[in-house]
Amino acid sequence: MTRVDAPVTTATPARLALPAILLGVFVVPMSITGTTVALPRIADSLGTDPTLLHSVVNGFNVAFAVFMLMWGALSDRIGHRTTLRAGVLLVLLSAVASATSPSLGVLDLARILAGVGAAAVFTGASATLGTLWSGTARTRAFSIFATMLGFGIALSPTISGALITAVGWRGMFVVHAIVLTVSLIGVLALVPPIARHHLASGRIDLRPLANPAYIAWCLVPVSGSIRFVAILAYLPTAFSSVAGLPTGLAGLAVLPLSLPVLAAPIVAGRLLARGTVTPMQVAYAGIGMLTVGDAGLLLFGPGMHYVALVVPMILIGAGFGCTLGVVDGNALALLPAQSTGLAAGVLNFVRMGSEAVFLAVFAAGISALVARQLPGSVAAAVASGSPGHAAVYTAAFHLVVLGLIACHVVVGAAILVLDGRRR
Repeated sequence: MTRVDAPVTTATPARLALPAILLGVFVVPMSITGTTVALPRIADSLGTDPTLLHSVVNGFNVAFAVFMLMWGALSDRIGHRTTLRAGVLLVLLSAVASATSPSLGVLDLARILAGVGAAAVFTGASATLGTLWSGTARTRAFSIFATMLGFGIALSPTISGALITAVGWRGMFVVHAIVLTVSLIGVLALVPPIARHHLASGRIDLRPLANPAYIAWCLVPVSGSIRFVAILAYLPTAFSSVAGLPTGLAGLAVLPLSLPVLAAPIVAGRLLARGTVTPMQVAYAGIGMLTVGDAGLLLFGPGMHYVALVVPMILIGAGFGCTLGVVDGNALALLPAQSTGLAAGVLNFVRMGSEAVFLAVFAAGISALVARQLPGSVAAAVASGSPGHAAVYTAAFHLVVLGLIACHVVVGAAILVLDGRRR
């Protein structure tokens, strides 16, 4: 199979190219969480049909996961910059369509389009960063990329809630469209052409993806999905059910979990730039902090002192942030240039797919365990955060956390084995 290089050279990116790319990346988690937060307001405006209403969120998630792999393969053919441009444009168009939707059906279609575009944004952004920058500049670019992604994941519920309160759910999508317009202009004007390599036969070569070290890096974000993402999503509910905190205060209570995600990628990036540690050592440190932090959550329960949970939450957030900053750049650097797009697509598919799986597992586990102790309607209310049965919720929470720890140990062992095979 002969590899043919396209007659395109990669120029040095402009200083503002990275911010332009990251603006597009930032809107994706904001769009996911913002739509979820806006569901009650959307129902008030467009109706409460349960299938159509929940498809506003589920349609995006399914399209996002399915098209991640497609864009990965396509990106190596049409170019990473083209993929990124197409993704930002599609998400922009979907934001405009969402803001002007006259019905739930139209909004569902707009959110599916957003999922298709978001998959292109993530795939194109990862592959573009891995191609345009090299050495310490690449480490710095991916550290900032991870910080922006962490910022979107950790604080998007708060920002989205504030936007919805200030300008309504339609206004929130208008704000997204404005930010995406700036990103698209920047990507069109500032991101230079990227040298492309493709297979002369036109067939997709999957063999590079069998690299054990690449598979190990793909499993690192799975570890974060097990520990951080599920805990971030459901710890506020636990605070409401066990400690009786109102929704707003429960959200503030998890700030020690969210804020370290913003700082950890920057710290890890600086240590890597100095040569103090290796990328995989940073990943192992992150995994270790996640493990200790989740074990500390077993202190959670009735009569607990909030201060006792602060350190475990900081460790979980910092551990997740550390892994965010090192995965993409090092995973993509292991594979040949003609496979970068596909590699980015697979990596992001594993990342987002594992998040969806463990979010569902956590919710189902809590609901099932609570339902074994309480009658139907009461169990549903308690699992959703209603106070009154703190001991029941705590027992379910502890069992689910122990299950997550067990999954984490398995994934960690697999990473160790795969990483050891490259040495």
